[in-house]
Amino acid sequence: MRRIIAVLFIAAVTISACGTSPSIWGVPATPTPDSPLPATPLIDPFVVQDAPIIFPTSTIPPFIETEAAQTPPPPATDVTIEPTLDIPTLDSAPFLYYAQSGDMLSAIAKRFGVDEAEIVSDADLTRTTLIDPGILLVIPNRINEPTTPNIQLVPDSEIVFSATALDFDTEAYVKEQNGYLSSFRDYLGSTGWIAGYDAIDRLAIENSINPRLLLALLEFESRWVRGQPVDLLHTEFPMGFNDYHYKGMSVQMVWAINNMAIAYYGWRAGTITHLEFPDGSKLRLDPRLNAGTVAIQYLFSRLHSQSQWAQIINPDSGFPALFEEMFGDPWARAELVEPLFPPSLNQPPLVLPFEPGVKWSFTGDLTTAGDRSIPIFTGGRTASSPPLTLRPPRKKAAASPPQPGDSRRARIGRPLG
Repeated sequence: MRRIIAVLFIAAVTISACGTSPSIWGVPATPTPDSPLPATPLIDPFVVQDAPIIFPTSTIPPFIETEAAQTPPPPATDVTIEPTLDIPTLDSAPFLYYAQSGDMLSAIAKRFGVDEAEIVSDADLTRTTLIDPGILLVIPNRINEPTTPNIQLVPDSEIVFSATALDFDTEAYVKEQNGYLSSFRDYLGSTGWIAGYDAIDRLAIENSINPRLLLALLEFESRWVRGQPVDLLHTEFPMGFNDYHYKGMSVQMVWAINNMAIAYYGWRAGTITHLEFPDGSKLRLDPRLNAGTVAIQYLFSRLHSQSQWAQIINPDSGFPALFEEMFGDPWARAELVEPLFPPSLNQPPLVLPFEPGVKWSFTGDLTTAGDRSIPIFTGGRTASSPPLTLRPPRKKAAASPPQPGDSRRARIGRPLG
């Protein structure tokens, strides 16, 4: 009997412990299957699940590319990628260009890369062969490539044999400098031995080039005028053009003169728009430059790399600085004689046979231009000039004062061409 009572007591205590009444410690009861929250189902890691497992996160896990991973190519679309070339649009600001002495409408159009009809001005641009200096032209901006600096280095009157050279004594200047040129003698087939300063004068007169410019080039490239040649190469080739066909001072200077003439007159005619350096690279000439600056830039581009050329044309430390150091301010001299072409100047027609009673001079020789030899016909004492130039004779090309409307007596030292 006692055993039955003990068993019943133990069973009662056990049943009471499983009841829903709170414990004496105030701990909430263990949840039962009657709870309103659904139970999370268990996942068997060894059973393949059909539905994907979604991780509760607010960000997308970063994609980490391994060596074996490959990013799939994007789907093909019809979108066309435009080139990044900076092509001027209708909104590009036009050039406001003031005509310079010797400008022709056709040449300006070629230099700016536009049609003549696109150039706008209040002046009548068809009235004369040359546009009067200072006329404002509005020109579309169609240049989409790098250009040379828009800095004028030398005035035109310091390139050609103009009136600024009339009072210059080459012999006196060279002897005063007491450099290599002062005692140098050159041999010319037509005259035999000749003093170096006399050779410079002859080159200047026969090629209508300014003697100051020739001396400055000699000094800059080889130090012939105020010192001694920098090395053996510049003793035999003072301009640094190393070609045995052009060995000797006079021949080197003729090569330099011809290249400057190609650029000077090519710029006036609109046939030259780019420089080409010895490595084949090219650079467009700024269309606002004057012909004299183009002549200098063109010559040095034939002799030096583009990086060296950029230092040479620096007006503060390059060739322009040396030129002013040797001969003073060229722009001050230019103000006394420029513009070289008088206003309202027209090119007279060449009528054959010549007018009776009018005396003309005719000379001719072969001048190397580029890679070919072309005959050059000139008047007076000029050698490097456009293909055909005839004029009345005179003692000095630069001595005649200009007369309005008469192209045969312009101060440039040669007629238009």
